[in-house]
Amino acid sequence: MFVGRTKELKFLEDYYNSTENEMVVVYGRSGIGKTELLRLFSQDKNCFYYKARDCSEQEQLAGLQMELRERYYVERHENIYGEEEVSAYHQLFDEVLTTNELTTSGNGSNRLVVILEEFQLCVRQSDSFLPALIHLLTQEVRPVMLIVTCSSVNWVENDMVSALAEASTYISALLKVKEFSFMELSACFPDYTREDCMIVYGILGGIPRYLQYWDSRRSVKENIIHCILHKDSRLFNEAQRYLKSELRELSQYNTILAELAKGKHKLNELYEATGFSRAKISVYLKNLNQLEVTEKAFSLDHHKKENTKKGLYQIRDHYIHFWYQFVFPNQSDLEQHREEWVYENKVKPCLEEYLHPYYSQMVTQYMEMLNEYKKLPFSVSIHGKWFGKEGTIDYIGADEQNHLIAAKCKWSCQPMTQRDYENFLFLMMQIGMNAEYFYLFSKAGFSEDLLKKVEDQDHVKLLNLDDM
Repeated sequence: MFVGRTKELKFLEDYYNSTENEMVVVYGRSGIGKTELLRLFSQDKNCFYYKARDCSEQEQLAGLQMELRERYYVERHENIYGEEEVSAYHQLFDEVLTTNELTTSGNGSNRLVVILEEFQLCVRQSDSFLPALIHLLTQEVRPVMLIVTCSSVNWVENDMVSALAEASTYISALLKVKEFSFMELSACFPDYTREDCMIVYGILGGIPRYLQYWDSRRSVKENIIHCILHKDSRLFNEAQRYLKSELRELSQYNTILAELAKGKHKLNELYEATGFSRAKISVYLKNLNQLEVTEKAFSLDHHKKENTKKGLYQIRDHYIHFWYQFVFPNQSDLEQHREEWVYENKVKPCLEEYLHPYYSQMVTQYMEMLNEYKKLPFSVSIHGKWFGKEGTIDYIGADEQNHLIAAKCKWSCQPMTQRDYENFLFLMMQIGMNAEYFYLFSKAGFSEDLLKKVEDQDHVKLLNLDDM
């Protein structure tokens, strides 16, 4: 089921409706949904689609030519021995432009959409590919929208411009396809409760390919075992496969990610736990940050900085976090088909604590949505978390006049109590933050004493999962 992506589709339609030849780079990690997005976008248009292979230039050209012959009935060109001659890129692109199968579309436009998936493979293989792209974009046979895709975020954001050289000047726009938000994920599971969706979000994140493996007919326990813990499951080795495709020295990254999953969030803690030099750790973390596997999180800048912890490193990718916390350290048991034991003794006792940061992330997305639709008491111009020596504040939002909204969330089977709220107020007082409004979020609702305490306090909002 295709959900969300309305902004991405509008973005592409705007460039399609241009009167100029356009080149749009669509990128995002593997499994993020680029192909499905482009399939939906191009379904009523004149479109030629080709997915590049990781092979030699000759094999790539032969594959592209074969698809033109078989799918669009382009005439074969044979040499004196009766064998088909392999054309160069610019000749093949000329054939794409003129083939009869691509001259009319359901929307009545003559504009041609050319989609080249994983185009960086062609860039690396051939010196003639980029001049052929320029030729395609500068020809006057018919208007063209060229969409090239890439699953290596690091290559696009750091190396693409230099690799493309002159061809980079023809790029009209870049579109980064990101993970689903919690709300978009919820649309994938219309029969799920908010709590069920939150659990899926915390474990798999918003990667569409991963979400396809989660069976809503099974319990959380059954899905975790069948999707992740079982040695023959689709996701058992996915974390390693993904990191291997992007990084070298996997053993070094495994070490750092395993320690992050154990709760070692400071550079000095990683130094002591891994035995690597601080400089080496910093380089590896920089590479992981570029892949958006990890991130360095900072407290929202505010006064009383002596109470604020410096930036903390954490695993950003939900599934990789889950994998390094529960699969990586338990592989001996899992290889022996003890996945049930691992779930009951390793996963289940820690799942509530593991999910709390993702509930906090969900709360932040909800507050952003309220702000976008002007449903907050004032317009928030800056927001973030605060974490310090005394504790953590899940959300702080401020307007231009520095009025504050603060939020606390609790992911627990126990309701939020008056004591939880008072501890929250005490923390705010300790760090010198005076918020005008408080939003309290709780998975299990609120105790009677808390409900009674705030019943006449309009500046305090109580929200459970069904309210979001």
